[in-house]
Amino acid sequence: MKITLSPSLLQSVEKPARYTGGEWNAVKKNLDDVKCRFALALPDVYEVGMSNLGLKILYQVLNNREDIFAERVYAPWVDMEEKMREQRAAAKRMAKYMLAELAIIIVLTFAAGI
Repeated sequence: MKITLSPSLLQSVEKPARYTGGEWNAVKKNLDDVKCRFALALPDVYEVGMSNLGLKILYQVLNNREDIFAERVYAPWVDMEEKMREQRAAAKRMAKYMLAELAIIIVLTFAAGI
């Protein structure tokens, strides 16, 4: 199941591209062909996470293996967080889906910078 954010929600935030995925050099794999999934989580926004060299290296090293798929997870910016709080029902559905997705991920990593 893929989450599709409504166009009206995306148009109401400052940088909708943070939430649409499909960024340049994003790795795509058939999940049935991998044995292990990683979620590389950074408790910060997309721009900070995408510029984190350590996260880039881990993402590349892990995804170079055919049997592993790594994806990146970031915190929403304050405008999206506010919209999610306003639309609690939609946010709960999204959280439920995300937790279900994380439940099938074998390794969840968190990175914190100083």
